[in-house]
Amino acid sequence: MKFTFKPSPNYRNEQSTSSIMMELTIGLLVIFAAGCLINLKINGTTALLHCIFALLVCLIATVGTEIIWCVVLKKDVVEHLFSSYPWVTGIIIALTVRPNVSYFALAVASVMAIYFGKLVFGGFGQNIFNPAGVGRAIIAISFGSAVVADVVSGATPTSTISSYGWLMNGANASAFLNDFGGLTNMALGLYQGAIGETCSVLLIVVGIVLAWRKVIDWKVPTIYVSTVFVLSLLVGLMNGQGLWYPLFSVLTGGVLFGAVFMLTDPVTNPTSSSGRVIFAMGAGLLTVLIRVKASLPEGVLFSILLMNMLTPAIEKWCDGNQIKNIKKLQRNVVITAIICLVVGAIAGFSMKASDANYVNVNTKIIVDASYGENALANVDTSNVKVISEENGTFTLASKGFDGENEFKITVENGAITSFEVTAFNDTPGIGDAITQESFTSKFNGATLGSEIDVCAGATYSSNSALAAASAALASGN
Repeated sequence: MKFTFKPSPNYRNEQSTSSIMMELTIGLLVIFAAGCLINLKINGTTALLHCIFALLVCLIATVGTEIIWCVVLKKDVVEHLFSSYPWVTGIIIALTVRPNVSYFALAVASVMAIYFGKLVFGGFGQNIFNPAGVGRAIIAISFGSAVVADVVSGATPTSTISSYGWLMNGANASAFLNDFGGLTNMALGLYQGAIGETCSVLLIVVGIVLAWRKVIDWKVPTIYVSTVFVLSLLVGLMNGQGLWYPLFSVLTGGVLFGAVFMLTDPVTNPTSSSGRVIFAMGAGLLTVLIRVKASLPEGVLFSILLMNMLTPAIEKWCDGNQIKNIKKLQRNVVITAIICLVVGAIAGFSMKASDANYVNVNTKIIVDASYGENALANVDTSNVKVISEENGTFTLASKGFDGENEFKITVENGAITSFEVTAFNDTPGIGDAITQESFTSKFNGATLGSEIDVCAGATYSSNSALAAASAALASGN
């Protein structure tokens, strides 16, 4: 029996894993520094301190979890840490949250990201999901309301446009963009958002540097961002939106941060070049679909985790000799692109621009001596939309547990003079306690400094009412 060996062409890579992770860490810290400066400018010193402490909590939790893992398994701690790089996960988690997320939520999410996102799979290089993505998902799902009250409670651009179904008519779109300082502010990061996701210009510059240094594969962020842009343009053109729409879709939320620092994770990505292109296209499609058709304001995080699950299937689809099978691989890429365009077109046809009138509810409230911790001023109004306003009477829709509840609220001289629940769309028999006079009467004479207790057993519905009251008061002042 004769064995024939044909070794594949190989090349020497001068970069080690350690040097790559070190440069990636530097890039992340540059973004963090910019995020701190932006929050100092927009939200003040308290927000800056929360950014710094948030990073410290995440670092202590991620590194500490791996140290305990080493002690339990009797591994060399230093050797393990410098071959596992837990601090990268910690920095990414800190950068993907707003500065008002509680330290407890950050600590729990960081521990679970390292343990369930990486260590249980065998450690660095063997994990299925992006660990930082796992941690951020835990915060989004389990700690959505775990926020501190002394930083900020303003709406983000993505949460605001999401409450209008991601489509607005021309007049509303202009008012919406002006409310947040236009696309210029979107590019510079001068708006409410996650610590490291707002400054698009810096993210692009850092991404280019990392790609030039071969720390990341330039194809993944380029294809991903291009897919989000093209599909958003397609959806926008079908519904009368201008060029601002795809630009807004790329510049806001976590698109650029996810493209540079999360999608490029070599462990959870396909290994082949064609596979990574397909991976990036799929993530771009899912990002747009989650944004415009799901109930979540953002789609980046879950698109990454969903594509992580599909990585083995993509690997199998793109298996084989990458040179001999070039035509097959090109065909696979073309098929993926066509699927993305067709699905994007279907999504665009099924959408309609919101007819609700846009009213500025982007109020940035920072706690001071006049407002208590539980004052209406500190209620999150990001899921509230103003349907109409006439002579101080606001009609608002506010997200509850099962759907949007509608309210009619009159504000005079900074106080509520009339509060009415006009449409209740939450769980009957539980949340409808907010329709009773015993609850609605609490809002008579309420101001931004008032504190109103929620109904026992109807927390989500009560919070929708508090958010609506806060938005009406802020808009009426």
